[in-house]
Amino acid sequence: MSLQSNLRPLSALAHPTRWRIVALLLDRPLCVSDLAAILDLRLSNLSNHLKLLRECGVLRVERRGSLCFYRVVDRLHGVISSMHTAFGLSAACDSVLGADAWKAQASFRS
Repeated sequence: MSLQSNLRPLSALAHPTRWRIVALLLDRPLCVSDLAAILDLRLSNLSNHLKLLRECGVLRVERRGSLCFYRVVDRLHGVISSMHTAFGLSAACDSVLGADAWKAQASFRS
């Protein structure tokens, strides 16, 4: 693999919306409709972000009936969690990520 292809996941994570998606998926797999509701994104916009994250190897998809659930790939889970802490990009440190985490928790309680 080339240096450019190895760095592709980092480039994908540099986009704020994609970071928000991955931050939510560190806790649990989520389906597209849950992600769209939590992030307040149109499905077409969200699908484009998910496709890019999947193609560069950050996410994997699992089909459960008619639903697609996304999760962070195992080999990157620890690295991305460490990046959260190192760069202050966690729900505890960032108001946008905190609001996303709160919406996710609220949707699972109801």
